[in-house]
Amino acid sequence: MLNMKIKAAIILQIKKAFLVLAFFGVLPSYAQQSEKGKIKLYLNSFRCEKETLDDIFDGDGKGDEIFITIFYSVATNNGTTKFVNKVTTGIYGDNRIWPGRIKAGSAGTTGGLKAADEVLGKPQTVGLPLLEADLEAGDILTIIPVLWEWDSDTKNVQNSLESYLWGTMNNVNVYLGPAV
Repeated sequence: MLNMKIKAAIILQIKKAFLVLAFFGVLPSYAQQSEKGKIKLYLNSFRCEKETLDDIFDGDGKGDEIFITIFYSVATNNGTTKFVNKVTTGIYGDNRIWPGRIKAGSAGTTGGLKAADEVLGKPQTVGLPLLEADLEAGDILTIIPVLWEWDSDTKNVQNSLESYLWGTMNNVNVYLGPAV
């Protein structure tokens, strides 16, 4: 009998909790949208699942070297682009010959990413700040992240892709505007 009362009390508490959660879940959908706001995007971590092939001399550094570029744009709700920008992180990996790199990974004593290595944003913070944008009610934020494995011959490929993305961003906004 006591066991039944405990079960009933637990079920009642769960129902009360569900009602409270349901009430708070509905409130935001009826709340008035603010006129302006700020969005911040942070990189918390990334993980190397499989190391790419390098030359036998590790000429570009031991293991992989990674950097991230975030392309983003803000457009009005009709798809008119307000601005386009990009943010690029530093290069994470082996800093043996390249002191400007951020030491990351365990491929060698001076870093370098190999399979299962995880790289975190700045310690003691939410993560590595990547972008901050001011938005108005109805604005569309488009984000295209690109993760690069740095090699000495990557620059032409990188420039070609970045040129394409810069040219495409306005088209993306035009198509997204009416869909939102």
